[in-house]
Amino acid sequence: MADPRASRLGVAVAALLAGVFALSLGLVLLRFAPPAPVDAETAGNGFSATRAIERLGRVLGDGRPHPVGTLANRAVRERIVAELTTLGYEPRVQRRFMCARGLCAEVQNVIATIGAGDDVLMVNAHYDSVAAGPGAGDDGAGVATVLELARVLKQRAPPTNTILLLLNDGEEAGLLGAKAFMRHDVLAPRVRVAINIEARGSGGPSLMFETSGPTAPLAELLTRLPRPATGSLFSAIYERLPNDTDLTVFRREGVVGFNFGFIDNVAHYHTSADNLENLEPGSVQHNGDNVLGLVEALSDGDLTALDQGDDAVWFDVLSVVLIRWPASWSLPLALLAIGLLLLAVVAGKQPRRFGGIAAFFMLALLSVVLSVVLGWGLMELVGTHQGMRGRSTNLALPVIVLAAAAAGVVAQLGVRMPTVPPRARFAGVWLLWGVLGVVMANLMNPGSYLFIAPTLVAGIVAVATVGVNDDSWVARVACVVPTVPAAIMWLHVGVAMMSAVDLQWNPVFTLCFALAFSTALPALHGLPRRKPGLVGAAVALGALVACWQIPAYDTSSPQRMSIVHHQGSGDGDAEWWIDASWGPLPKPLSDVARIHRYGQPPLPWVGYGTTAFGVAPRIDVRSPILSKLSSVQNAARYRLSTQRGAAVVGLIIPVGGSIAGVEIEGQSVRPAQLRTARWPNHRLFGCVCPGPVEVTVHHRAQDAIAESVELFDIVLDIPDVASNMKTARGRAAVPSQDGDLSIVTTQLELR
Repeated sequence: MADPRASRLGVAVAALLAGVFALSLGLVLLRFAPPAPVDAETAGNGFSATRAIERLGRVLGDGRPHPVGTLANRAVRERIVAELTTLGYEPRVQRRFMCARGLCAEVQNVIATIGAGDDVLMVNAHYDSVAAGPGAGDDGAGVATVLELARVLKQRAPPTNTILLLLNDGEEAGLLGAKAFMRHDVLAPRVRVAINIEARGSGGPSLMFETSGPTAPLAELLTRLPRPATGSLFSAIYERLPNDTDLTVFRREGVVGFNFGFIDNVAHYHTSADNLENLEPGSVQHNGDNVLGLVEALSDGDLTALDQGDDAVWFDVLSVVLIRWPASWSLPLALLAIGLLLLAVVAGKQPRRFGGIAAFFMLALLSVVLSVVLGWGLMELVGTHQGMRGRSTNLALPVIVLAAAAAGVVAQLGVRMPTVPPRARFAGVWLLWGVLGVVMANLMNPGSYLFIAPTLVAGIVAVATVGVNDDSWVARVACVVPTVPAAIMWLHVGVAMMSAVDLQWNPVFTLCFALAFSTALPALHGLPRRKPGLVGAAVALGALVACWQIPAYDTSSPQRMSIVHHQGSGDGDAEWWIDASWGPLPKPLSDVARIHRYGQPPLPWVGYGTTAFGVAPRIDVRSPILSKLSSVQNAARYRLSTQRGAAVVGLIIPVGGSIAGVEIEGQSVRPAQLRTARWPNHRLFGCVCPGPVEVTVHHRAQDAIAESVELFDIVLDIPDVASNMKTARGRAAVPSQDGDLSIVTTQLELR
């Protein structure tokens, strides 16, 4: 017969655990929210998001998208120059023709400085947007931060170092502005430190998510921030992703740096919803506080010292304090944590319970694996709902499914083997965490703190309670103590991941929950064995059913769906190319577009995964033209131009033919590779050019045979005759990335 006292104690401890997890999640959510914006009167000579956003409203003007090379881009640039001039600066504009990833453009960077030191501290943001939206978050918030910083700096004593404010152009086209500055500007060789401001959404805290250079001196600087939101794990993960920002360019040139950005409301990122109305003022305030804090710390310091030192591991605790240690300490700390646990086992005369310790070592590992597998299976069921697996989908209910499923698995396993006492359970679970800390210290040291810090707490608790009776309330409550840091740290990672990514990453979400919940296994001793995971299962099932009842997308979390009208030369039919990567098309749009097949995106501007092809009306439009200017040896010069005022013109050439390379306006262009059904094994060269562009084609031999190529030009919108397509798309879908386009291609032979 079960001991009623033990059962009551088990229920009380379970309730304590539930409170710990609920409180931890509440604190994480509270501290993950950005600070309140500061108005102009309260800020005084400090940073004011209210003032910054007012200035951003003037810079964005009518809120039109302003990609590089457009009239709207020029208007934004002129307003930036006017703002800096009003603040007392003498800004200059750097103009350079640059190429990257198969696309060329003339970029025009706005540069202003304050101070006259030899070493330069650079604060950077880009002012161009994608063609789909006005870019109030990406990177209008960065522009607003730099302009408000410019105002603050003018109110203070001149800095010892030169502070350079760079508002660059063409970031969205391949980091063109940053490359132009670092390769061609007179100030570039003097830049020692760069602070870059980015965004991947329209809100959330300003995370310091990437560094460049030795991290120990950088982490020391981060301790001075009033509300740090960072971790060495974020930087390590970002370095392994294919994503680039302007800091990528600065890092390759040997510049030490920091990358700040907010990532909440990612559904708005690179869409028409990235507007001033959706921008969170608190996120701009957090950006400003972070950047101003670093500028204050560096403006009069030795910038060259930051390029010297070792690496560090660091993390913030609820944005209140930053904890750091040298990276070389991680493995010894992980081994110390294991040593403390083993010392407690030996001192407590528990070796005879080695079987129970080993059992709970494996049970904790099993709980994590089963949770991830179960969560993945449930998300596959969720995916049967139309569009629910799309990357901008509503995440709240699916995340509840994953958390409840993980809690149910841990609760069910936690009451297994009731004869194993809490102390043996504790040792087994935390030895697993210690082993994982050792593994992480060797394989991904920057993220090892997620295991090492909680395990150290567990080791200290184990040693401190060696003489305490296993069944006492002191021992049972002590089992909960290391759960607190584990829950806070792993739930923080989970919340950050939910803000940044999508349901396709659901195993990562579940892993965060499962690891946090696995620390509860030791404290579940004494609970009734009858279906303890029932509550978790019921919550998971209820949330799963609710997932089918909510729309996959809505106006606040829209589906990405750019529409492209393509028309070739000759008598061929025109086509609709519609981005279907994010889920099925709305039926009205599918019907109007007369969709007849799905396949790979034919060009880089038509989604990332799946394109829907439909029958489009032909329009009266003139094709781009290529006029031969001259030929010499193995090269021929041409003039490529649009006849309809297109924003982009270019060439598509086959690989392996007689063409060896292409220059645009005298610059050799590295092409974008195409491997689609329409252009298999072809290369693409494009130029954002308002007028005719000179193209030089190099052949492999002087007597080169005729080569079939395609010309193209792109207008940044679909034809007026297709306005019904936008209506049929609906309000819960929006253009993204390069937006709605009209592309015309024509084939010809080069000799």
